[in-house]
Amino acid sequence: MQLVVLGLSHKTAAVEVRECFSLSEEQVRHGLRYLSKCEGIYECAILATCNRTEVYAVVDDASDALALEEYMADLAGGKFPVGKYLFCYKEGECIRHLMRVAASLDSLVVGEGQILSQVKKAYAIARNSSTTGTILNTLFNRAIHGFKQYSA
Repeated sequence: MQLVVLGLSHKTAAVEVRECFSLSEEQVRHGLRYLSKCEGIYECAILATCNRTEVYAVVDDASDALALEEYMADLAGGKFPVGKYLFCYKEGECIRHLMRVAASLDSLVVGEGQILSQVKKAYAIARNSSTTGTILNTLFNRAIHGFKQYSA
């Protein structure tokens, strides 16, 4: 099994592109239900903010990230080829990425305080949708609580 994140952010896509990936809570829940039914995806969470949309997943192997890319392409509705805007990080890179996001080191305005609450909310929605397990629970808890520990 592999931990992956596939997404786009202010670093990879202009605001007009990011707007196509703006999701309501209900759309996030729908996306989680869809992804959790895909073969080879064991856990998933979706972080959707105004500056990023990222899908964190535990998959059989990296080739299963194709289902994640198809999900992102569906969000774009065929308006443009999404592949050129997406990033994909695996294992340690994925862990480092979420830690940087939660700590607001990967934000448009470094140090802005809103992102940690958005990470918490994304995790709560995924947990309440029963799409997280041991790996994503550990990852998100460490990202959330590790940051709180050092910011106090």
